[in-house]
Amino acid sequence: MNCFPEDECCSTLFPGIPGLAGILEVQNTLSLPTHRLRVIPDLLDAYEIRSLTVIDGKEQDFAGLLPYFDPEDLIAGGYAPDGGREYWEDVSAHAFVFV
Repeated sequence: MNCFPEDECCSTLFPGIPGLAGILEVQNTLSLPTHRLRVIPDLLDAYEIRSLTVIDGKEQDFAGLLPYFDPEDLIAGGYAPDGGREYWEDVSAHAFVFV
């Protein structure tokens, strides 16, 4: 599939994520917030994603990704423009899954 942000297929396959297909055409790493993780199976059908950073992920989010990724390919990430120490401690506290 050759799909760029302005193409109709992108808006149909991955609505609400502008530019995603264009990014995945040139790189194989991706960062997504937890509410967007539901697109992972479809993305993996179309693109080779080798590393996924989960923004504000919890244990159940990482566990749900194990059928698609090896544990070492999952990264905990966050975004907090005003986030302080507590925010990053919370991200760190949930950045694991038992396999």
